[in-house]
Amino acid sequence: MMENSKLPKTLRKVLEKEIEASEVIQWIEQPIARIFTRSTVGICLILLISLGLFAFVGFGSYKQAREIGISIYEFPQAAGILIPLVGCAVQLLLVFLIPFLNWLEAVQSVYIITNKRAFILKTGFSTTVTSFISSELRVILRREHKDGSGDVIVYIHQSKDYDGDTVTNEIGFKQVRNPKMFENMLRQVTTN
Repeated sequence: MMENSKLPKTLRKVLEKEIEASEVIQWIEQPIARIFTRSTVGICLILLISLGLFAFVGFGSYKQAREIGISIYEFPQAAGILIPLVGCAVQLLLVFLIPFLNWLEAVQSVYIITNKRAFILKTGFSTTVTSFISSELRVILRREHKDGSGDVIVYIHQSKDYDGDTVTNEIGFKQVRNPKMFENMLRQVTTN
């Protein structure tokens, strides 16, 4: 099964080290590498709105200082002008960086179902393996999109952040091409 997959060489080498001799790969798939997903679009929209606000404030401060005749190189006025402009630069960088990192994570990940377990393998600066043993594996949520792709969530982790708000993290197989078939394959692992 692994010979037929089109995995990058580095990902294939890490996968070969992870698979035990007694395991047989039944399904192998990389997530769909997309620049914009639902989460990245929301984050980028918020960043673009705040970018407009920072640009408006920064340009307004600059224009006001010029009209009064104050040099922007004087210390008190420079901070009032440069802080919003630096904020603009950082936000503009993030608007492009966040979707790229989302795409990079998908390219460096692979989902595997074997006869013993299902796991997610992520490479990059370090290698992360998230294994789901067949006795612990259960599908909690299947989300399908209009194009037929979707997510199969097997665990929902809830925790509290620093100010007491509940943070929900869905753990599972995201951006798969056929979530219904993927769910059926997971169910076969749990029955074995």
